[in-house]
Amino acid sequence: ERCLAMIDIAHPDFRQQLLEQAKEKKYISRSQPGRFSGSLYPVDLECIHVTKSGKSVLVRPIKAVDEDDLRNFFHKLSDHSVYLRYFRKMKSMPQRILQKTADVDYTNDMAMVVLSPPLAHSHELVAIGQWVSDPRGGIPEIAFQVRDDWQGEGLGTYLFERLAAIAQKHGLEKLKADVLSDNKGMNTIFERSKIPFTNKQSDFGVTTYLFDWTETQHK
Repeated sequence: ERCLAMIDIAHPDFRQQLLEQAKEKKYISRSQPGRFSGSLYPVDLECIHVTKSGKSVLVRPIKAVDEDDLRNFFHKLSDHSVYLRYFRKMKSMPQRILQKTADVDYTNDMAMVVLSPPLAHSHELVAIGQWVSDPRGGIPEIAFQVRDDWQGEGLGTYLFERLAAIAQKHGLEKLKADVLSDNKGMNTIFERSKIPFTNKQSDFGVTTYLFDWTETQHK
């Protein structure tokens, strides 16, 4: 984690070289993608947000060094919350998923995390939202998750709206989401969306949402 933090603050022109050297010396895993190495961290996206009950939290783009916080976040989720997000039971978060989630380039993939307390060195990750690009050129997929004890604070709605706004700023015209029919919280957030959408329910209890803000421009 300390090694990744040092690479993260280096100039982007030198990060890839530093990343490869760290892998050779086994300071970090050889499986570390290093997608962040060629990108500037979007510090302008950081902000303090106040939840429905008045709690202050820090919302910022994810960093590769957040991998441990992300792992701890997963282990504090209920089995039901894990199932609703990943459509299956999982006792631990696979390393490849941790790396793919935390190590992003802030352009093709984006993730925003919510941290509490907001300004403390020691904090907890209490919510995360992300969009993930389709390597085959399809529509990026959006998803978010709020820790059980933080649900009801409006963080899901906030993350969805922030990510949609960032995606639009990046030139994305559409986002999609697959949601289990049992996931009432996420379904409610999407159905109340101000972004035009269509949805289609499959025979397997999954609803696919397609958000298209070009429809707003056409009206």
